[in-house]
Amino acid sequence: MLNQTITGQNKDDPVPNNEIITAPICMVKTRQQEKDQNIWTPWEGGHSETELHKMQENDPDLGPLLKWKESGHRPTNSDIQQNSAATRHYWHIWDSIVIINGLLYKNFSRRDGVEDHTQFLVPFLLKREILEKMHNSLLSGHLGKKKTKAKLSQRYYWYEMREDIDIWISQCDICGANKHPHKSSRAQLGTMPVGAPLDRLATDFLGPIPTTPRGNKFILTVTDYFTKWVEVFPVKDQTAVVCAQLILNEVICRFGSPLAIHSDQGRAYESQILQELCKILEIRKTRTSPRNPKCNGQTERFNRSIVSMIKSYLRGEQTNWDMNLGCLAGAYRASPNESTCLTPNILMLGREVRLPYELIHKGHLLDPNEADTSWGNHALKIKERMQRAHCVARKHLEVTCKRRKDYYDNKTNLYEYKVSDKVWYRNEIKREGICPKLQPLFIGPCLVTKKINDLNYEIQMDGHSKRKVVNHDKLKPYNGQSHPRWIKKFKV
Repeated sequence: MLNQTITGQNKDDPVPNNEIITAPICMVKTRQQEKDQNIWTPWEGGHSETELHKMQENDPDLGPLLKWKESGHRPTNSDIQQNSAATRHYWHIWDSIVIINGLLYKNFSRRDGVEDHTQFLVPFLLKREILEKMHNSLLSGHLGKKKTKAKLSQRYYWYEMREDIDIWISQCDICGANKHPHKSSRAQLGTMPVGAPLDRLATDFLGPIPTTPRGNKFILTVTDYFTKWVEVFPVKDQTAVVCAQLILNEVICRFGSPLAIHSDQGRAYESQILQELCKILEIRKTRTSPRNPKCNGQTERFNRSIVSMIKSYLRGEQTNWDMNLGCLAGAYRASPNESTCLTPNILMLGREVRLPYELIHKGHLLDPNEADTSWGNHALKIKERMQRAHCVARKHLEVTCKRRKDYYDNKTNLYEYKVSDKVWYRNEIKREGICPKLQPLFIGPCLVTKKINDLNYEIQMDGHSKRKVVNHDKLKPYNGQSHPRWIKKFKV
């Protein structure tokens, strides 16, 4: 009857080959067969069921459990006290563990009830292989801890699996070199206290900026730490000669020699010319750690202000940014500073400069208290005024410095490295032909060779390069298992 329905002929009639009608045949499955089909193969193409059975049987944690399950007898609580913590854990979830095809599995049920499946109980000998394939392989993608745990839990289970995954990923060199830490390193804010004008000058180059018709492409800025007095100079390049000449002729010759000059590690500031100038004038030269602009925050903050002021007066002509630099610097010096609550003019000159808008009030051009024709009395009044202003500025600077430090230190994530510790160093080196976004975020492992202070460390990056001093925030702990030969041979 079935053949007649399909072919349209009786069973005994001959059927031409070209008239046979094919029909799909669906295999009937029981519910148990469908359930067994959802069992994940422990490792595709890796181990047979016999090999996996032997691994579970010989495993010190799963072996006793397999025997108990095969016998169908659950031991009492007192009988398992001499077993391992893992075996006792499996004993507590006895009802969830089943034997399928001679192998131990655990029934897993999602809390949301979306899907139920079984998890293969992994013996110790397979843990490393599974972690390698599920995290390090090309199809695994070196995902983070959360996603790796979710992916593994779909197929496998073992005692303290989450902890093992955390350790495995934290020791992965590829993840360490290419991923940001969950909480970035952040040391406490260091301070550079000053108490008088010219105690310390900070200098920096700003640019490159669009070249002007006069050939200028950069801005050299000089800032006094105490008075916040600023000087800005448009320059054509960042050479050491230009830098040294401007600092000497336009700053030192006008205001005197500072006690210290602070800068980054640019070529102009590390040149022999500037070093000789500081040596002759007995100026202490300090510098930031490499690629760490926070160490020169005084000039970095002013650079942001001067760029904003320049943009306000460009009127669409970007090539004329050098036309009004002197006026903009004068406007900055005539404004009260947030830290000192006084203007740089009063702290550096002892008086406020006369501004053009004051010409409207001609009757107020002369202060009645200064109508003394005696030069001696005038000089004494100027001196007293500057002393009072400096005293007020010191108090405000102290309060402001403490407030900013307390605010910054609230987010401190300080890690104390010791000599011989291995670390990752943030990769900020730009190479021609290499996209910065596609290069590793960190270089390592590097070796800590010396602790300068809580903010700076001396590290060795490989067996051939020179040691370099770096900031704490550029480092993160190295947890990998790599031990390069040069580190083993290196003597701190």
